[in-house]
Amino acid sequence: MMSQASARVRWANASLTTHRYGDPMNFAGAQSATADAADSLLRANLAHGEAVLASIRPVLRRLVANADHAMFSEEAVARTRGLIESLAWRLVRQAGGGMADAAALAPAEALIGALAAQPDLLAHCHALVVEGQLGERLEREARIDPVLPPLLQAQITSAAADPAAIAMALFAAQARFVQGFRRMEITPGELPADLLHGVLAAFVQTCGSEAERVAGEIRAEFDEARSRLALLGRVALGLGDSFDLALEPDQAGIALFVTALALMAGQERDAVVLATTDGQQARLALLMAIAGLAPAAAEAVLLKLHPDATIPRHCLGVSREQAETLLMAGGGA
Repeated sequence: MMSQASARVRWANASLTTHRYGDPMNFAGAQSATADAADSLLRANLAHGEAVLASIRPVLRRLVANADHAMFSEEAVARTRGLIESLAWRLVRQAGGGMADAAALAPAEALIGALAAQPDLLAHCHALVVEGQLGERLEREARIDPVLPPLLQAQITSAAADPAAIAMALFAAQARFVQGFRRMEITPGELPADLLHGVLAAFVQTCGSEAERVAGEIRAEFDEARSRLALLGRVALGLGDSFDLALEPDQAGIALFVTALALMAGQERDAVVLATTDGQQARLALLMAIAGLAPAAAEAVLLKLHPDATIPRHCLGVSREQAETLLMAGGGA
């Protein structure tokens, strides 16, 4: 980036050139316009710098306070940003039609900044990262398959055609999710509709007319019912008498487990994902109480997800009404 000193030299040279070779009577006007431009640039730079400085303390406070928490680990933060970056680059490249990365760098960076400024999108990507990390840990420590757990496998081999087809579609979507998590990639079509709308609006505003054409194509092809999150919900709701198995991570895997728990507890799925992290055992226990899990079943889930943590037994066995009241008092509902 050009320094302020270099910028002043260029402005001075431009003024001298006008004075030497242009109409001398226009020199004062040109000098005034140059000064106004410099003043505007300076104000913009100062405003940006002020915003950066203002963000330092709250950001540092959060990161330092949660440095030992998996939810805010360096890996989680880096992967969250990676998802935002992959989304921006995918859109910019699609609009650029084979544009070289060097030429696409400026619009991609601008779009990354615009997307990172959307709190709901950022929170959703963060929840996806937490889900992916937990899936990998359970696969490593408890041998729970993040792609094809026993419950999903049973649905695929079901004699009923429709449930089997939906389960097979979920199997493919879950495989793409796990692969995308490892590569730190996400596609627009996997976003909830409200988040996709905000992403495409920022895309068009940042990248112009060609982006508008691409955004139109994405909207035309978008079908939220085919997304992984929608398929998880359809599989869970189609389990019938086997629904209780969806509340057992060993049987359902983490993706179906948090989906089923969110449905039964009446909570947003992303919020339930965050409740599975270390330090949130009490919140998870209360969510399971709202969902109707017996104390022994809830304790088994907690031990599976957090084998070395203290079990909040005071939260086990409370009534649904008590659990809801406690969550409300803690700002969790």
